[in-house]
This record gives sequence, structure tokens and C-alpha cells, in this order.
Amino acid sequence: MDDNFYEDDDLVVSSQPDRNWKGIIIAVLVIASVCSLIVTSVYLLTPPEEGPRVKGRRLELQDIFSHEFQPYHLNGSWIGDEWIYRDASGGISLMDIKNANLSIRVLVSNFTFRRFNAVSFSLSRDPLRFVLFTHDILKTHRFSFIAKYTLFEIATGETQEVSIEHSPSSEEYTFQLVKWAPTGNGLVLVHNGDIYYKANPKDKKSNRITYSGQPGVIFNGIPDWLYEEEIFGSNSALWFSSDGQSLLYLTFNDSLVGEHHILEYGTVDEPYLYPRIKSLRYPKPGTNNPTVKASIVDLRFPTRTREIIPPDGMSELEHYITAAGWIRSTDVIIVWTSRAYNLSLISICSTKSGRCEEVYRITAEKRGWVETVQLPIFTKNVNSKNFIAIAPIRDGENGFFDHLIFVDTLNQRSHPVTFGNFDVVKINAWDEENKLVYYTATPSTHPGQRRLFRVKMEQPYTEHVPSCLLCQELNDSISTPARNGRTTKSPKVIKGKDELAPPPKKTGQKQQQDGRISPKPTPPPKGKVGGSDTSTVVTNNRSCSFVTNMKFNVDKTFLVLECSGPQIPFVALYSTFGDENSTTLSTEKIIGPHLRLISILQSNEALIQRSNTVAYPQSRVFSVHLMAGHTVQVKLLLPPGLREEEITKYPLVLNVYGGPGTQLAIERWNIDFATYLASKKNYIVAQVDSRGSGGRGWDFQHQVYYRLGELEVTDQIEVIRHLRDSLHFVDQKRVGIWGWSYGAYLTAMIMTSKESNDLFQCGASIAPVSNWKLYDSAYTERYMGKPNVSDNYKGYADSDVTKNVEPLASKMFFLAHGTADDNVHIQHSMLLAKALIEKKILFRQQVYADEGHSLNGAKYHVHKSMESFFEDCFKKQNLPNAGIGLNKGGKFDEYDE
Repeated sequence: MDDNFYEDDDLVVSSQPDRNWKGIIIAVLVIASVCSLIVTSVYLLTPPEEGPRVKGRRLELQDIFSHEFQPYHLNGSWIGDEWIYRDASGGISLMDIKNANLSIRVLVSNFTFRRFNAVSFSLSRDPLRFVLFTHDILKTHRFSFIAKYTLFEIATGETQEVSIEHSPSSEEYTFQLVKWAPTGNGLVLVHNGDIYYKANPKDKKSNRITYSGQPGVIFNGIPDWLYEEEIFGSNSALWFSSDGQSLLYLTFNDSLVGEHHILEYGTVDEPYLYPRIKSLRYPKPGTNNPTVKASIVDLRFPTRTREIIPPDGMSELEHYITAAGWIRSTDVIIVWTSRAYNLSLISICSTKSGRCEEVYRITAEKRGWVETVQLPIFTKNVNSKNFIAIAPIRDGENGFFDHLIFVDTLNQRSHPVTFGNFDVVKINAWDEENKLVYYTATPSTHPGQRRLFRVKMEQPYTEHVPSCLLCQELNDSISTPARNGRTTKSPKVIKGKDELAPPPKKTGQKQQQDGRISPKPTPPPKGKVGGSDTSTVVTNNRSCSFVTNMKFNVDKTFLVLECSGPQIPFVALYSTFGDENSTTLSTEKIIGPHLRLISILQSNEALIQRSNTVAYPQSRVFSVHLMAGHTVQVKLLLPPGLREEEITKYPLVLNVYGGPGTQLAIERWNIDFATYLASKKNYIVAQVDSRGSGGRGWDFQHQVYYRLGELEVTDQIEVIRHLRDSLHFVDQKRVGIWGWSYGAYLTAMIMTSKESNDLFQCGASIAPVSNWKLYDSAYTERYMGKPNVSDNYKGYADSDVTKNVEPLASKMFFLAHGTADDNVHIQHSMLLAKALIEKKILFRQQVYADEGHSLNGAKYHVHKSMESFFEDCFKKQNLPNAGIGLNKGGKFDEYDE
């Protein structure tokens, strides 16, 4: 073939056919019409521009520790019909609530507070003559401290440092406790474990009540470490009679209790040449417990002291005193609980004979434990000893729930006042004149709430339906659960209210920059403070789904209430009876059935305005049904910019606590590390209330009895696996977990569980329990019994984290603890670290010298460390063929020593 074959082709000319111009024009017109229709449709159907995806700045880590992002709380108390409080200037003021204008008078200026650098104050009761300032505080444990006190006479302005004459001069001005008598101006003081009393606070001389006090060993009128931490949650163990003439006090003897030693290293600038050793009496499961006894003294005759005798059925058992108080001058009430926490006896004890008579019994049998019994409220009828209390009542197949009961002690009868599948959390007040009881409870369909209820209680007994106060939206939310962020399963698109969103800006209300109660509280202003369309919280008609604190005046006609959620907390004054047609204080509106808002005492307006500039995470609360047949509550914090219809994937981090009776998936406003991770780092944070959590009755809570670290682990893992696999915006390769204290224990248990397998890539445990035999007796034995072969040896062995650390070899693990932790001793972390080292597993560990359980002096550092840890973990997951090393976890290769 010729290579130049193109040259053989001849050039020819072809004729073109005529173009169909008519058809072309019609086609162009059709195309143009279709395009215009498309453009018009797009224009009409495109939603208006919503503005920036993330509105406001992201949270910074320092924000969660800043006072600027912490709400001011209820800070006052009642004296008759006057509310006494720290005012906006920092002084002390009295508000007369019976005056239509809510008149206010200043008692003490802020200048006086600054003179003494006072931390707190208290007033003598009858009359309002003295103020007692607390200053120079030295913390000892969670609630206890040693401090100096200065007496300030209101009328003259004279001051005097409180002292006693029985101590060396270097110590005579420091006290562990100082309290006013309920009448007159008497003072009771505790110094070095002994009780003193002054009928006149200005007297130099005091009457010494006890002589047995021994620092760190014998405690009179104040609790030892165990009672302070696990039972009372307070630094006081003494109670005045209503007339102020007698004193009931407890004595704790720790002389047979084992000692734990804490090394103290000093500061960087002034280190101790040799570390100091601090001794702490700390009972552990199966070891000697402190002994306790109750005594009554007539303060007019200090030598007249009578010891209380435990009732039959308790005297022969090791026991705790879990509550105490006065009924009237001739009788006291004491609640005794067995060491095993399977029996509680409510008893009435005579001040004359010292003998106690059992009037009500609560037993747990084999189904679990008894909760610490709240002190009952007794009738004011001097001829009766009837009372109301909280006790478990069965609701058919639903099991036991904590409910209000009325006890007729004379006829030895009792009956429930409330009933159903919900828990009564606290009795707030008993208004006998109007036959009403106020209480806080968890609604059956909303265990993450704390609602205020009121119920009619008449004799003879008649059943009444309770009224939920401040609950305008409750019925609607129950009938339309999606509105309140709940569904029976985790949906593809989770709808719910944004609990962390700040309210929009309002008009008509003066901003309070100081954050305390304004000098002149205003009637409720108009305007919405809800942060989402589903919220019903309005300033002149506020709903409250999480009540945390309230105080009633003497005749129960007014109350000051603190609401902590779901929106930014507020404190308000209410009248317990409202009349829509009332001419008195006519600017007020009815709030729920017969409850009327008088004034917002603390709006936290400065926090509201500040929060308007912040991009908070989206918050969702819902239920997940698990394979075992039960449901658990789940709370998700979603990044501010997350759009569920998009394909962007985000890391998922489980924030776990899970201790018996506790809850995380609650409707309480809060800013913490979880909030920060969701806002700043774009992590999805999950919180799960697994079996054992509170708010859902005894049966749900007691499933973990004798098996801590088992069912909670199963539930947490199942929920996270469900979220990881069902939510398309979760990055399945970037899942982490962290917890503190009990949550740190569960973190380690979850990470080492076979069920979790490859679910979690990394986890952080801060101050964990690793072996329950090493924790305190009161807490551990309540849920686990004793660690011997005749009780629950297997339960203790199965719950020991240190026995199964091998699964951590393929994961990243971060461990941190403070050396001065008096609650969960650093021994736990050291033994866990030793177990990891013995298995040649790499991990990160940080030890904080002289820091306690909360790491208060190193909060920023430990949280920054956790942030860095998760960053390393999630970055690693995106690196192909990442080698084994410190950042990945893993195991050393075998080597010759």
C-alpha cells in the first residue's frame, strides 16, 4: 500500500440542503421557556438566606472555668416575712415581701464585707442584732473547713473576733463550725472536735460542752470524713431545739478505723524539705467502721447530757445515723440505717429517757439497698407525732418508686400520698393550714426533669391528683413527645429543644451586670426568653422543668425558687396562692394552678447577654430501646454547624458517669467540658443514663446491685454502637470516651470489655476507682456488700479493672490523678498503671502533686491535656498504616532483659 494514499483522493463539491429555520426557532423558544420555568421555580422555592451557619463565637476552654459563664444562684434565706440576701452591691439587704412595693432596706454595706474579706455571713435570729462574717477559710475536705469569724453589731458597727479561752492563743480564733441559735443570740462553736456554747456572742467566756475531741480521730458536732462525704454532705452534725435551749449532737469515734497517708510536697517556690504526711481515717469494705452516738445537752446546764439509745432491731447491728433533728423540746427524730444498707428505721427518741421507739421501717431485702432517708416533716400539732416522709411504694409490675407517705404514729398506720411510676425526690414544705404538700418529683415520661408539684392531703385520707406547678407545657409535651425531644428510638433526624441555646435579646428589663439580686426587684417584664421555637419559657409566665432549690416563708404563702433548666437559670419570688382577679399586686400573672409570680429576683441577665454571642451546641434528649427490653435516656450535644441532611462526619465522644442513682441526660442548663468539645472541637458528645441510674424507680436502679461495672457497661456500649451505626453523620473510625471518678472507672471497664471490641479508639480516665476493695465502706458496701467469700467475693473480683487490661493494648488510654485525692486515692491509678506496665501496654499518665479529687488547682491543665489526647487520637485514625507507638497505644515487642 502506498504510504501517500491521501493524494489519490479527488476533491469534490456537494450541495447543502435548505435549513429548517422555522423548526429551529420553535426549538429555541421551547428551550428558553423551559429554562425560564426552571429559574423561576428555583427562585420561588429557594428559602431565604439564613445567614452564617454558626452564629456567634465558639466556646474557648477557659470559658468553662470562668465566672462569667456561671449563673448566680439562690443566695438568701427567710427571716419571718422578710427575705435576706446579698444585694447587687455585695452588701446585705432585707426585702419585705408583704409590702406591695417589695420595700428593701440595707443592713450591711459591701464595705463591711471587704474589710474582712468575708466569704459568707449569717445573722442572729432574734432580734436581727449581729452579723457573723466567715473569713480566712482553709478547706479540709469537700464540705468542711477551718475558718475565722468576726462578729459585727448592726446598730453600732462594732466588731469583735469570735474566740474561746480554752485553746492556745495561736488557735483560739479558728473554728470548724459556728452556728446561731434559732432564737436569741446564742452561738455554738466547734474547735478541735469539741463543742462550745455562748449565750451572749460578745462574752469572752464560753461553756464547754464536750471534752473528748481529738483532731482526726474523735469528732463532736461535726462529721468525720466518711459521714461528711457519703451521708450528710455537710460539715455539721448538731441541731438546736426550736427554743434554742437544747442541742442534739453526734459523736464519731474513728480510733479503730484504718489510716490512709497522703504525701504533701509544698509549692514550687517553697517546697517541703521532706514531704509532709497527712493522715486520714478512711474505712474500706469489710474493715472497721467509725462508731457513732447521739447525745442531747441542756445548754442552760451544760453538764446535763443524755446519750440516745438505739431502738430495738438496730442496737445489735453495725449501723449509721443518716438523719436527725427535733420534733419538739421533748422529742427528737433519728433515722438509723444498717451498715449493709438493707434496713432503715425512723425513730422518735425521748429527751428525758434517751430511749427510741421505731415508728416506720424501710427494708430492701434482697432486691437492692435503701436510700439515705430524708428527714421526715412532723405535724405542728403539739398533741400528735404524725409525719410525712419519702418511702418506696410498689406500683404493680412497674416495681417500687419513692413516694410521699403519711404516717399516723398513734394508730401505727401509714398510707401513700402520691402514687405511680415516678420518683419523689424531695419534700419541700407541708402547709397544714391549707392541707397542701409541696414536693419535687421526676415525671414518669421525663426522668431527666425535676418538677415542682403540690398535692392536697386531708384526714381522713382522700386521694387527690397532684398539680404540677410551673408546668404550662407539660401536658402538651406528654401528648406530643417529639416536641420535647423524645422518641422511642434514636431517629434519623432528631428533633428536640435546644437546652443550651441562650434566650434572644429582650427589651423592657434592666440588665444586671453584677448578677446578684437587683436593689429593687421588678415585676415580671414582657418578652420571651426561650431559645427555640419549642420553648415555652416566658419572663411573665416562666415554665421550669428542672427545679434545684426553693425556700418557703414560715406560713407557706411565699416561696423563692431557683430554676436551673432547661434555659439559663433564674431565681424568682412566687405567691403560693394566685387569683386572676386579685387587686393586690395586680401586675402579676397567674403561674400554673394557684401559683403567682411576684418578681424575678435573679434573671442572670448578664449571662444571657453574654451567651447571645456564643455558638452553643445543639442539645437533644431522647430514649433508646435496648435488646434487654428496657429503654435508656440519651442526651446528645451536636456541633453548632451540624446539618443532619449533609454528609459531613463528626467524631463521637461518650461522656460517662453512671454511678448508682445518678443522671447525666437531664434538662439542666450547664456549661462544661462536654459543651466545649461540641462547640469548639465539632465533636458529638453523648451522655447515657444506663441501668442503675436514678429517676426511674427502684427496680431500674437496683439492677446493678452486687454487680457494679457490668450492666452499665453493656448499656453504654449498646447505645454508642447504635448511634455510631445509625447516625450517618458519625465518623465510625473516630469514637472516644472519657469520665471522672465513677465515670473514669466505667471508662476503663468499657475500654477493656469484650463487648466494645473495636468500638472505641481511645479513652481518658480521670481519678478512677480501679478496685472496689480500696474505696470507702459506706458507698461500696451499699451497692456491693463485703468482699468476702460469704458475701460478694465474686462481684468484687469481676469488677476489678486491673485484672483485664489486655484489650487496652490496641487503644489509646489516658490516665490522670491527684496525689492528695482524699476520696478516690491515687493508689487506684497507681495499681492500674502497674497492671498496664506489667502487660507492657503503652499509655499516657499525668500525676498532679497536692491536688484533690476535683483537681481544682489544675482544671485547665487536665482538660487541655484531654483535648490534646483526643486530637491525637482522632488525627491518628486518618493516617494510613499508622505504626504502633505511644500515640497509638499498643504493646512492646518481646525483648531480652
